[in-house]
Amino acid sequence: MNDNINHRMKIIIIGEAGVGKTCILKQFVDNEFNECEKATASLSCATKNLTIDDEKIKLEVWDTVGQESYRAMAEIFFKNSNAAILTYDITKLESFQQLTTYWFTKIKEYKDNELILVVAANKSDLYLKEQVPEQDGRDSAEKIGAIFKLTSAKNGEGIKDLFETIAKIYLEKLNKKSSSSSPDKPKNIVLKKNNNEYNNSAIIKEKKNCKC
Repeated sequence: MNDNINHRMKIIIIGEAGVGKTCILKQFVDNEFNECEKATASLSCATKNLTIDDEKIKLEVWDTVGQESYRAMAEIFFKNSNAAILTYDITKLESFQQLTTYWFTKIKEYKDNELILVVAANKSDLYLKEQVPEQDGRDSAEKIGAIFKLTSAKNGEGIKDLFETIAKIYLEKLNKKSSSSSPDKPKNIVLKKNNNEYNNSAIIKEKKNCKC
């Protein structure tokens, strides 16, 4: 780990194909939007460093494949992440329904108090074509103990705030752990990767080109 980095965390972006997961990641990391971005064909990741209250944190963000056949793979990454961004397209009711019927159920199975959850209502710039009322998204997020954020990968609305909010909550959790631990232990807690995190051979094959 870089000596200038105090903490690092792993974030996974989940949602149906076409909801804008890759574009959210691209906008956050590079401040760019590609209208013709192709659907993600394999797991990919990117990193970005943030400074929150003088604490430097490295975010490792994983973009998952939206097709149903890849869900099992995404589940493994989901269970080994520090935060999950559950994304839907406000102009596609089906993307919201799939999120609430499938992933919300999985969250109930796997969620513990350490996992930070955020529901991202993406493509807010297309509000005139909205099929999912904002309040429906907020209500669903509340039911699973998630934060709700409106985002637009196209114009950048809410993207920076989305990731900064996640990082702040993460640091708050670390600080609480630190304050409750023995005074002899160091203040900064370095999270170690789960030994089982990359054991799945299928996942290793999918992410072989990723340098995260």
